[in-house]
Amino acid sequence: FLPALGVAGLLSLGGNIVNAGLQGQARQTSFEVMAGQRDGTRLNQDLTKFAQDSIYGNELYQNAQTMLAFGASAKEIMPDLRMLGDVSMGN
Repeated sequence: FLPALGVAGLLSLGGNIVNAGLQGQARQTSFEVMAGQRDGTRLNQDLTKFAQDSIYGNELYQNAQTMLAFGASAKEIMPDLRMLGDVSMGN
């Protein structure tokens, strides 16, 4: 038997996990629409790895979407984001 707070906490955690999954799928679809299925999938995978391996978070995805919207090719985005990260030294 779990106290009411424990059950509410578990339900909240489950909702957060589902929400994160839906956001990830929406982001994947957005990149596929803007860059094509193959390049969009690859870009999303590269951004996810970069976000996990660096101090940068979800803003990477937003920055990549903005770059695509302004005409950057999917293949230019990761090198450009890495360069900008190096220039800013993580700030």
